[in-house]
Amino acid sequence: MVNPLANQTVVIIGGTSGIGFSVAKHVLESTKANVVVASSKAERVDKALKDLSNIGGSQSVRASVLDVSDSTNLESALTAFYDKIGNFDHLVFTAGDGFSFMKIDTYTREDAEKIYNIRYYGMLECIKHALPHMPKSRNSSITFTSATIAQRPAAGWVLVGSGVCGALISLSRGLALDLAPIRVNCVVSGVVDTELWNWLDEGPRKALFEGYAKKFLTGHVGGPDEVAEAYGYLIRCTYVTGQSLTVDGGSALV
Repeated sequence: MVNPLANQTVVIIGGTSGIGFSVAKHVLESTKANVVVASSKAERVDKALKDLSNIGGSQSVRASVLDVSDSTNLESALTAFYDKIGNFDHLVFTAGDGFSFMKIDTYTREDAEKIYNIRYYGMLECIKHALPHMPKSRNSSITFTSATIAQRPAAGWVLVGSGVCGALISLSRGLALDLAPIRVNCVVSGVVDTELWNWLDEGPRKALFEGYAKKFLTGHVGGPDEVAEAYGYLIRCTYVTGQSLTVDGGSALV
């Protein structure tokens, strides 16, 4: 039977915008679980707390400021964050800045480390410090985020984008072995219309998405609510671990 998450708690780091916020909405709308969201920006945290409370009720939602990019203070910040939450059942990690266009002749270690700092090393710290608060059970899960650029590299994005995304896919398998019976999985998303694309003006962004839509097998760019369904499945299904679930409109095939 699929786990209904009754009386369980889902912690979503990066859960105040984009895919993470949609995961929080999905959990509140489809289960009886409690939700904790965290993000680096206080204004986003406040807004998410208000919006999510309107969905699940104020008793079911908590929110905190947590800056995963601050490697110097992350360990103490995580200790305080998890101590405040107490025990919980599921950890979802969707935090991350946008990828940077970088070829080998323009590569700098400093720029590359900014990407890995949040999406890989920061995530590992979040998992490490979460474990003492999570029951060692198949009813517990850790789900994080990669992208199809690992499966279908694009010129100029290989060094950083493909590198970290490929590492995350491999990590989901390794951690599933190390942390069993806690389940560990990864959602591999295609192009999704979220705030990460706001560096483009509205016109060029719309044209870019229309171009992608013509190529993708499903005929459209993904919405964060669609991708959130994958996280919900991986959180609930107690018979899946060490998997990378691709949600990309078939884009990796064309």
